[in-house]
This record gives sequence, C-alpha cells and structure tokens, in this order.
Amino acid sequence: MSDAAREQNYERLIDYVQKYTSQWWGESFVSELTRISTMAEKKRALKAAQEERFKNDQKAADANAAKVDKMHNDNTTTEEQAPSAAGSFTTLEGYGTSS
Repeated sequence: MSDAAREQNYERLIDYVQKYTSQWWGESFVSELTRISTMAEKKRALKAAQEERFKNDQKAADANAAKVDKMHNDNTTTEEQAPSAAGSFTTLEGYGTSS
C-alpha cells in the first residue's frame, strides 16, 4: 500500500472515530429509545380510544336494540285485542252523489 493510500485511509478512519464517539452512540441510542417509547405510547393511547369508542358504540347499539324490542313488545297485540277491520273504517255511502 502506498503512503498516499495509507494517509487517505488513516484520515477517513480518524474522521469516523471522531464523529462516532461513545457520546454520539449513547445520544443516538437514548434518542432512538425515546422516539420508540413516544411512538408506542401514542399507539397505546389510540388503541385505548378505539376500544372505548367501540364499547360506547356497542352500548348504544344494545340500548337501541332494547328500545326496539320494547316497542315491538308494547305494540304486539293478540287477535282478541285488535279491532275488527269492518268496525275500524267509516263507510262513505252516498258520498259525492247528488240528491
């Protein structure tokens, strides 16, 4: 290896060692952990909000179903209770005829 090539390799290695110090590695590691932790916390909060929204929607759906069932049960009548068709209409005999 020529002296020029050695000098060039040495300069690149020195630059690398000076740039990537233990301080740099430590700061990078802590920074990445913080980023991941923040991202995980946001994900947990989003999931909790979605679960809460689902529970609320399910409660509302259950309440609506109960209301519909109650309305159906309240409006259901037996044949004895239902008025006869003949007695429930007004006859219109003579309507529109001239006397």
